[in-house]
Amino acid sequence: MTREPILAALWALLAADARWVTKDRRVQHWADVPPNQQPALFLAVLHEMPHYLRSAAALRWTLQGELYVYANTADRTVPPSAVLSSLLDPIEAVLAPDAMGQPQTLGGLVEVVRLGPGPIVRDDGSLGDQAVALVPFEIVVGP
Repeated sequence: MTREPILAALWALLAADARWVTKDRRVQHWADVPPNQQPALFLAVLHEMPHYLRSAAALRWTLQGELYVYANTADRTVPPSAVLSSLLDPIEAVLAPDAMGQPQTLGGLVEVVRLGPGPIVRDDGSLGDQAVALVPFEIVVGP
């Protein structure tokens, strides 16, 4: 497995959306991203797990990470949760299987990139103007 081309391909797909004012593979805390620099998207790889198949020579990797999504609105007529939801939908679309049910493979670099495992953790900004979501993803890379 060669990690950087895989992560660069995933980032290129996600960061291509013009909605992102700030986008970076280095995670920043939402308090360090001013409201006028949001919505913001960050990517972090958290775990790499090897899985040995029939022999030690056949190795499958699973990389797990999170996308950090920040949305801030001072417009009292628009709840931060609505802005956050509108940002999560295109992420889901990028990582979803295509119309024929084929998984996202980053152009054949990996077996699959998908949401999960686990829940999307959200703070919808109900106590202020800042909304945050942590979106889990996993990448499976075969032998």
